[in-house]
Amino acid sequence: MSTGPDTETLVKKGLLMINTGDGKGKTTAAVGLIYRALGHDFPVCLLQFIKGTQISGELISSDRFKNLLDVFVLGGCRT
Repeated sequence: MSTGPDTETLVKKGLLMINTGDGKGKTTAAVGLIYRALGHDFPVCLLQFIKGTQISGELISSDRFKNLLDVFVLGGCRT
């Protein structure tokens, strides 16, 4: 007797999370969830909207996970 769907009929679903609001904590919350997903070998895409031109630590560390993590930095002036 089967207790669930056949593994071949399972559909992979994505998840979109958007962190907004004033103040701090949005990037910290997102990065925590990103590392949790990476720990389970899920592919992740981070879209980071920033002000200014500073290169973020998130962008620098993303090279370590380049097989699972895509990072796109939007906004600000890039040279």
